[in-house]
Amino acid sequence: MTNHKDSASEITKRIQDGNSWYVTDQIKAQLDNLGIREQIKQRWGVFEKAIILWFVNCKKEKVETIRMLDAGCGDGINLLGISEIAKRNNLPIDIFALDYNQLRIERSHASQVQAKITTASIINAPFKDSTFEIILCNHVLEHIPDDSIALASLKRMLKDDGIIILGVPNERCAMARIRNYILQPYILFTTDHCNFYTLNTFTKMIKESGFQIIDIQRLGFFTPVLPMHMLLIKKNWGRKFISWLGNMWPSQSADLIVVCKKE
Repeated sequence: MTNHKDSASEITKRIQDGNSWYVTDQIKAQLDNLGIREQIKQRWGVFEKAIILWFVNCKKEKVETIRMLDAGCGDGINLLGISEIAKRNNLPIDIFALDYNQLRIERSHASQVQAKITTASIINAPFKDSTFEIILCNHVLEHIPDDSIALASLKRMLKDDGIIILGVPNERCAMARIRNYILQPYILFTTDHCNFYTLNTFTKMIKESGFQIIDIQRLGFFTPVLPMHMLLIKKNWGRKFISWLGNMWPSQSADLIVVCKKE
């Protein structure tokens, strides 16, 4: 995710450069794939735990509405997850979302989740200070050159007693470097990621941005060959094997999810 709206020429260039991610229907591509869907459900489980703990700890039983923002909503995959979490736990969540990419915004509307969706970048988000009790920003910050400025914008929109759930790929770990620099170096020429985090660099940025970390979760394992990973996650035993690898070597997890609040 960058700081401007995609033009048709920019999208065309990205397709020509081999990165069709921007125009692919991600809801269909990811949720119709059993292995990827199970990975996404794991993330949703972490989000759900964080939301429920916040609700219980803040004694919000009598609150009429919890305003939650999906910052960088893309095609709306996590909007579906938030909606399911709200229904399953009978939580009064009023869902908001923003993304700068108009094509993705249109697909988010098509997901039929009851959400108030805005076309804007995170850095230039049009919401007032202290608007949201909960903010989710998942697999977005790695796309934004000014990630610390984006965090400052998210902090501005978060209420003093709110929480923010931040998720990024663990893309500077040893397994990721083996993939990107030895086994599949073409990835560095096709990805639009401009930030590559480890847990240490990610949490350091979070703390320097004025947040206090509540919880850290690591998911999966960074398989250094992407086609091998896609084959493994198709099977239940393969997903269990990846989970086992992640538990054995947590520093090589695929996903980093950090829950934090304002200091």
